[in-house]
Amino acid sequence: GAPTDDDGRYTLNVDSGTWTVFAEASGYQRSTGTSTAAGGTANISLTAVSGWSAPTPVMQGITDSSGGQMSSANMTLDLPEKALGNNNAVITVTITTTTPRSAPNAAALTRSTVSISASNSTGGSITKLDNNASLTLTLNADDLTELKIPESSLQFAYFDDNTGQWEPMAATIDTTNHKVTVKTNHFTDFSPITGGPDAPTG
Repeated sequence: GAPTDDDGRYTLNVDSGTWTVFAEASGYQRSTGTSTAAGGTANISLTAVSGWSAPTPVMQGITDSSGGQMSSANMTLDLPEKALGNNNAVITVTITTTTPRSAPNAAALTRSTVSISASNSTGGSITKLDNNASLTLTLNADDLTELKIPESSLQFAYFDDNTGQWEPMAATIDTTNHKVTVKTNHFTDFSPITGGPDAPTG
């Protein structure tokens, strides 16, 4: 939604009862939950991520029926034919290095989180793919320096907006070149994580 006024106040339409409200924004840490009843108000202050600056997204038009490859500073995305559809339409795909979203089940690496999105000519969002795309992420050197576990023990995950958690994915980790490769059938935020549940195999 959009702010209801210049002070950043928002109105959320909810059912009756007591709600726990969270807030988050790019460049800020996710807030702790604030409990409030329907019809009430909640004041939430966000804490800025130290040293964060807004990244410049990489955008590229890709014809859905033919697919293609695009790269950002730390991510390469390979889209097979018809992954985005089969209408011979140009789809705008965007890759952005972003602030990792906080989740109770795992911690994402601060500088190695990437958000991928796609939209058609009318601005409609495309999140699900008809064929698996391949993602190859180069891990940030500072993230690797701060790791408290072996690089080979990292997991790779996507953020699930429905569960509010990082969900592990089957991944190949190249510890020599510090790259992680995965297959995905949807677009969202992706990141190496620590402390998550076991990833699926196969």
